[in-house]
Parts: sequence; C-alpha cells; structure tokens
Amino acid sequence: MGVVASMQRTAELVLLVAVVLFASACDEPGGACPPGDGLGSWSATTREGSPVHRHHHATVYERTTDRVIIWGGAGDTAELADGAIYNPRDDTWEALPTEGAPSARTQFAHAFTGRYLVIFGGMRRVTSEEERPGEILGDGAILDVTTLTWSPLPVEGIPPPRYRAAATAVGARVFVVGGLDADGVRGDAHVLDLGAVPPAWRGLRGAPPLTTSDDPLPYAAEPLFLSHNDVALVAISGVGTGGPTMRAAVYPLGAGIEVGGPWSVDDSPQAPPARSGAVMVTVGGGRFMVYGGHAPHLEAGDDARQYIDDGALLTVTPGSNAMTWEQVTGVDGVSVPRAYAGGVWTGDGLMVVGGRDPGHCGGGVFWDYNSRQWTRLTYANGPRAGRFPGVAWTGVGLVVFGGMRPLTQSTLGPVGGVWRP
Repeated sequence: MGVVASMQRTAELVLLVAVVLFASACDEPGGACPPGDGLGSWSATTREGSPVHRHHHATVYERTTDRVIIWGGAGDTAELADGAIYNPRDDTWEALPTEGAPSARTQFAHAFTGRYLVIFGGMRRVTSEEERPGEILGDGAILDVTTLTWSPLPVEGIPPPRYRAAATAVGARVFVVGGLDADGVRGDAHVLDLGAVPPAWRGLRGAPPLTTSDDPLPYAAEPLFLSHNDVALVAISGVGTGGPTMRAAVYPLGAGIEVGGPWSVDDSPQAPPARSGAVMVTVGGGRFMVYGGHAPHLEAGDDARQYIDDGALLTVTPGSNAMTWEQVTGVDGVSVPRAYAGGVWTGDGLMVVGGRDPGHCGGGVFWDYNSRQWTRLTYANGPRAGRFPGVAWTGVGLVVFGGMRPLTQSTLGPVGGVWRP
C-alpha cells in the first residue's frame, strides 16, 4: 500500500508525530500558496520534557525501540550540547545523558549505523546572529543507543577540524568527506571503522572532485550529499562543478577500503539545473533523489523566481557505476517551490516538509514513486516554513523537530504537534 493510500485509512495507521513550530499558513506576502487544504490534520503535543528549539541538529530513527534521537545543533541564542529521545507511542521525551557527550556545536558531520551515532567536527558561531564560524572543531564522540552511553572518538588518524562535512554509514564503517575549514574547502576523505578493535580511522583516496561553496552564510552553503549503494559511495553536489547543472561522483569500495576508488564524476547533460538548499535522499536499489532548492549563490528571500519546483532521480548502475538522471517536475497547485526543507524517503516516495518558500506556506508534500504523482499535506496549523529542520521517517510516520526561525519567535518555545491522517 502506498503512503497516500495509507494516509486515507486512518484506522490502519498509528499517529504520525512531528514537533514543529505552529502558525497559520500563508499569513505573509511574497508568493502564492495552493488553494484549499491537503491531507491530514495537526494538533498540539505536550511540551513536558521537550528539548529546546534548534536547527542543524542530528536526527535519527532507532528502529528496535521505535525512538527518535536528536542531538546538538544551534539554538535560538547559542550552540547546544544536549539531546533527547522522543517516544511517539506515548508522546514522551527523555533527556540524553551529557557525560562524555561532545561539546556544544552546529553544522557537524553525523552518521548512524543502527546502533552507534557518530558526531564529528562542526563549529561554534561568532554570535547567534552570525553564521560565520568562530571556532572550528576536530573532535566528537560516539553514542551507543542501546546503552545510552557516550565514548570518545579515536584520536590517532582523526581528520583535521572542519564543519559542513558529509558523512554516511556503511555497515560498521562511517565515511567523512570534504567540509570547510579556515582555508576553504577540504579535499580529503576518511573512514572510521567501528568494527575494528579498537575502532580506527583510515584515509581514502581524496574527496570527490565536485564544487562546494565556501561562503560561511547558510543560504549560500551547499555541502555535499553523501550516501552509498552496495559497492560504492555516491556524492552529489547541488552546485555541480561550477557549471549550470548538478553533478554526482562515485567511489568504488572494491575489495577493501584502502584499495577502493578513485572517484569518477558524472558528466551527463541530463543532470538537473544547479541549485542550493535542495532536499537529497537515498531511495535504495542504487537510486537517489534530489528535489527543490533555489538559484545558487543567492539569499533565500521572497522572490518566487529564485525557487525551484523540480528535481531528479539519479540511478547508479552496480558494477559499472554508470550514472543516469530522470527528471521529476512539480505540479502547480500541489507542490510548492522551497529550499532548505526536511526530506525523507518513506519506502515508496519522497516526503518534504517545511523549509523556506516565497509564500511562507510551509506544510508538506508527498511524491509517489510508482505513480509519479504529488499529493499535498495539510497546511492548517502545520509547520512554519523553518529552514534546516531535523526529520526522521519511522516506517509509519514522520517526526520533525526544530528549524531556523526569527529571534522574535524564540519566546514561543519548542511548540509541537501531532499530524493525523
């Protein structure tokens, strides 16, 4: 059964939980929102035990116990060094332990193996109003989600300090690629082998030869998206190789980490136009999807012409690692062009929530992989158009927390809600 059909059968679904900032939709000028309403409804959730509002934080779903874990990020006035566990079954929060946890930070690399959440690098801002890094970090820690204990990262071979690095987990290995430091874009890649005794860092054969922005402002930043199929790492850059289109690169893992590579770059003219702030997700089966964003190197504002309502599916063929693109277009009156939204792959489609859009519509949409059709989620009392929210798909529902918001709204606290189909 597809996600859209499931939404229409309330009795067959548990509550879908999202912790978001509420506001009425489309109450500000700057763009046109689709008329009418969409699927589902939002209602308030308890604030008891909720962590403070934040953005640029780690958000992962732990399947075994059906929990969503968040950690770190930037709060309304400072970076954060705390986290919490949300239990969607009984609508409760539990604080994560702080002993052994990393120091406060934002824009760090993180990856989840299913048991271990790895935090590395990141930065602390000059002030809460400026996104320029005041301190760039080169440490981190590992959270064992089964015991809820932190342990330090191995020091020997640890990558140099950086922020906005990309990371992904392949089994018990966590790959860290690229990022920024005080001198600009990093051109290296590393892997942390958690299966080794003791865990150990190793180097890869360079970072993918793709363009990334070294502009410190978040709207200009375009970190790499890093994922994998069964035999290779896959990196995608929204600003491509400095040309008019996005670009992807593949790193074959081969028989072992040390003998893998080198990177090969896609040069297909079918690649979608370059963009910043796109949603990028792993589909599975060697497929990856990008959607939305806005014109690169421009600040996200209220000019609808800056925003993009299309995307593409990237297929990486196993063995040859050949890369092909399939275009995906939005639908007027259903999807809303947006940037810096939260996106998840549900198993049968892409769900996009929040972000920044010219009409300040917020809400969300779902794209069904089999039918290639868009369906709009409700706007009523839905999530405000916040940038950089944390999102996680639980298998039956969507969990969203936080997102960048104006300081004038900081007194509202971490307003939450439940979305029912």
